[in-house]
Amino acid sequence: MSTLQLQKRDPNISAKELRKQGFVPGVFYGGNVNNTPVMTTKVDLQKHIHASGAVNKVSEGKKDFDAKFDDIQLHPVTHEVLHFSLIHLPKGEHVLELPLVFEGNASGVKEGGIFVSQRETIKVSGMLKHMPEHIVVDISNLNIGDNIHFDDIKLPNNLTLSDEGSLTVASCQAPKQLKEVEEPTSLNEPEAISEDNEKTEEDLAS
Repeated sequence: MSTLQLQKRDPNISAKELRKQGFVPGVFYGGNVNNTPVMTTKVDLQKHIHASGAVNKVSEGKKDFDAKFDDIQLHPVTHEVLHFSLIHLPKGEHVLELPLVFEGNASGVKEGGIFVSQRETIKVSGMLKHMPEHIVVDISNLNIGDNIHFDDIKLPNNLTLSDEGSLTVASCQAPKQLKEVEEPTSLNEPEAISEDNEKTEEDLAS
């Protein structure tokens, strides 16, 4: 696992100016770390956001820490990272949310079914040193009508499930049958009423 290099930043320098210089402002806090304004390069930050799981190795000053992203603010149009927050994870057991990676070709898909993933992450508890970047879910034996629940996922020996085991993670659904609905047509058109056949209330009363 590569290390995200953090630098202390001067709060008096605007975030706009930092971004012009190729940096992204952030804050590092929690655990044994004081609330510290930090910054890192755009390139390094993007690499860790997309490549890492819940646990990140970060370096601030001469010390290395375990941390996780608490918040990432994106530009609404360009999706560029504008600001980030990192929480220090002290040594010990933690409950973390790890990405799920589905592997294999579902048997049901080969028969015309549709694979549907309903969860993208899984909560597990354990020591940080045992936390992988993601959890792999094998879907090879998933047939049409089958479901995979959290309980069905094989976790590393040192981790335990912290999610509700009965919740559905993924399924293989039968393709929807499209039925053509034809509008009923009448063979006999309604008979038009001529003005001569219309009777007014006066005619009926006379």
